[in-house]
Amino acid sequence: MSALVANAVGPVAVARRPPRRMRHAPRERVSAPRASRADDLPGILLGAAAKKLEEDVNSFIGLFDEDAPTHERPPTLPVAGNTLDIAQGGHRQLLEWAETYGVADGVHEVKMLSQTILHLTDPKLARELMFERSDSFPDRGVSAMAKFFREDQAAFVNTSGEQWMAYRKMGTATVNGGALDRLAGKVAERSEALVTRWVRDASASGDGRNATEVDISDASQAVTLEVIHEALFSEQLDVIDGERNAVALARSFREFNVANQDLLNDFLTLYQRFETPERARRDTHRRRLRAHFDERADARRAAIARDGAAAAPRDLLTALLTARDPATGAALTRDDVNLTLTEMMVAGHDTTAATVACMMCLLASHPEVRASVTGEVDEFRRNNGGRLPSSVADANALVKLDDAMKETMRLYPAVLIVVRKAEEGTGGVFTKGPGREVRIPEGSGMWVSPYVLGRLARHWGGDEEDVKRFRPSRFEEARERGDSLDAYMPFGGGPRVCLGSRFAMLEGKVLAAHILADWDVELAAETRDAIARNDGELPIAYAAGLMSFPEPLRLRVRRRGAASGPR
Repeated sequence: MSALVANAVGPVAVARRPPRRMRHAPRERVSAPRASRADDLPGILLGAAAKKLEEDVNSFIGLFDEDAPTHERPPTLPVAGNTLDIAQGGHRQLLEWAETYGVADGVHEVKMLSQTILHLTDPKLARELMFERSDSFPDRGVSAMAKFFREDQAAFVNTSGEQWMAYRKMGTATVNGGALDRLAGKVAERSEALVTRWVRDASASGDGRNATEVDISDASQAVTLEVIHEALFSEQLDVIDGERNAVALARSFREFNVANQDLLNDFLTLYQRFETPERARRDTHRRRLRAHFDERADARRAAIARDGAAAAPRDLLTALLTARDPATGAALTRDDVNLTLTEMMVAGHDTTAATVACMMCLLASHPEVRASVTGEVDEFRRNNGGRLPSSVADANALVKLDDAMKETMRLYPAVLIVVRKAEEGTGGVFTKGPGREVRIPEGSGMWVSPYVLGRLARHWGGDEEDVKRFRPSRFEEARERGDSLDAYMPFGGGPRVCLGSRFAMLEGKVLAAHILADWDVELAAETRDAIARNDGELPIAYAAGLMSFPEPLRLRVRRRGAASGPR
């Protein structure tokens, strides 16, 4: 398989804590017996089982080993390290630590059980990691997203080197280049279907106000799921109008995501082997997703065998099924195809839907920004014969909407942490940070948080209050003064930057424009109350490192009179 793919993701001064002394001698590691004969099947199986036991036992022993911190880190608990702090505080805890520890150097440590993580909080260090040192620090290892599928052979996220590059080339062709205009048209079509559904719901309410209440997260996800499904399979779903099988697929994605919501499971190696309700739910919905993708792959494979590849749709499924190892002629396995499709489906719809949901809530709660963005959409409509955006060029003309979406991702990026991990035996020194040189121990795990970088006042002008505000005009101001805003990196950076970043911006703007063109939006009472309880912040969480919503984001949408016209 790998041969095939190889050819084809105000500073606070804090006193540095003295290194803690080792309270005991390092524990002796367990070594597993090795099978005596490489060609003896029982011996091979015994050796594999012994090796796995060795890894698990050594992982457990490692929980009790204490090491002196290389960089400042928050106080730790025995065995747990900072794990319980992350469990309780999540994204807010990460931000609090970044405001307190390692400010001068732009880095601090986090101890996750036996694993030491370096959290880079300076954008220059983050960019040095992701751009200049990307070969030494590939995206692998402790990433929650990399283990999102709980399958070691995860095709796209959990690979590196030439194998990853081959997958990336296939994925890029699906959501970039000439495919973008075709996808923009599909987004416009399904956005129109969504607002048409709202018209029916508003009329059915019978109150004469042309208004209805919607869960904007579910509504956005319906559109993005339908679009990415067609991009991958050339097959239309109808989640918006409630087609039974389409709704079941959407539910399986949602439930699978919820069941994977524990970021800490990546570090709880032994816990992952327990039979828990979350694991049972995850496995149930994973089987349903696998069956959905396998059924389509098997049908397409048979059609290609019968009619030839030239007659097959030009989508990611065909690209995966027709990929061949130039040396051996071998095809991708059924598992390879299934896992790659699953990863693309999750990355291609869930994150964008979350961003659109957050943006619509922020616009609903900031009437002056909403009026400015809606005015831009109205102007586009007047200048284009009453039609709404449906192409890359159309979306590019919506600059104010673009800034609103960027400001949303600064405050609420869809991904909490970008993970890098040094190759075994690889460490080094980073030199681009604000303080002294930063030493990277061999094999270190490293975190860059778009959420944290987007909210550290020291990277956004120093105003502690302004950095918390939803103020899209900051991006226009940055363009005028030539500021590259290095701390803004919601899609990561370097060779492994999100391959669907252009598609995500396109999809989000086209969907939002179709909503704002004919609908006024305001927060529903329950969402307004939830924001008030959350100190003015949207009630979000990060499930398996991806944004999720512990409770629905509900909007009251009312048809606009003056701006309504031919579509």
